[in-house]
Amino acid sequence: MPFLLIREAPNYAVGAWLITEPLADLKNLLSEVPQTSINDYHAKRGIKNAALVWQRYAVYCLLEVLAERMGISFEGIEKNTYGEPSWLPDTNWHISYAHTQGVAVAILHKYKRVGIDVELVTDKPLRLAERFAAQEEEKFLESERGATLLWCAKEAMYKWYGKKQLIFKQDLLLREKETSLYGLVTEIHSVRVYPVFMSTQAADICLVWTF
Repeated sequence: MPFLLIREAPNYAVGAWLITEPLADLKNLLSEVPQTSINDYHAKRGIKNAALVWQRYAVYCLLEVLAERMGISFEGIEKNTYGEPSWLPDTNWHISYAHTQGVAVAILHKYKRVGIDVELVTDKPLRLAERFAAQEEEKFLESERGATLLWCAKEAMYKWYGKKQLIFKQDLLLREKETSLYGLVTEIHSVRVYPVFMSTQAADICLVWTF
């Protein structure tokens, strides 16, 4: 279980995991109750894609590790009508998670809403920038890293908001204030944005969380 990142505070924990284990090993790592939860989730939604199942198992394993570090139990995840995840058994905890091409990330917070996203650093966000970048965000489009950061931040803010029908180019805006980043959601909500860049032998990775 090679961790790329673990950060803990009294009320929250964040983790990033480079998934090197085969699915059979992930199943052995995960406790029985959350394993039943994820199997039920896959069955109800007809999820059979091997890569997706593998990465979701890794997310659950990571969530269980974070739960142990925070001293709470983890029995699985349920989702509301917007697709927003809730922690089981204590739904008062706020969670968010993501995965991409062999990397799983997750965050949990005792009091605050959270959002998290992870992406490999590529030229794709630059190529698609006109779809999600506002004019005042052009400074983030000077490099692949900046464009990936912008995309990740907006995905994390979208998850933080928890509802649908947001236009990334209008309703989710990334701003700089001195050395910090913050996001504006629907021009009403302001949230802190925390970016981290990491490297593996295969790729550079951008991780962003917000609360």
